[in-house]
Amino acid sequence: YLYIEVVGAADPAVTFTVGSDWTPVSGVTAPHSGTVYVYGNGTKINSANFGASKDVAVLADNQIHVGMALAHGSGASASAMTVYAYMAQAVQGKTPAQVFGSAGFTAAP
Repeated sequence: YLYIEVVGAADPAVTFTVGSDWTPVSGVTAPHSGTVYVYGNGTKINSANFGASKDVAVLADNQIHVGMALAHGSGASASAMTVYAYMAQAVQGKTPAQVFGSAGFTAAP
């Protein structure tokens, strides 16, 4: 399975939408306290549906929207969106959530 974890922007003026190819995975602990998504509603990745490689968009229309109310200046806090990518071997009889949960993904020290 192909997974992403999206850790959202701290400033509410920065918004984005995860693309429709991604489905939220509930019941898992995200290593970076973000939201975990699985590609293609849990489609198993193989050469038949990915070929040798494939570009996979994370965001709808590949866009992040930044509003005029974005905090700026020396007193503003940093606003970032971070995406972490994971792959895990599909296991017969296990859901994408079960596979992610048992894969042992952890945040880097």
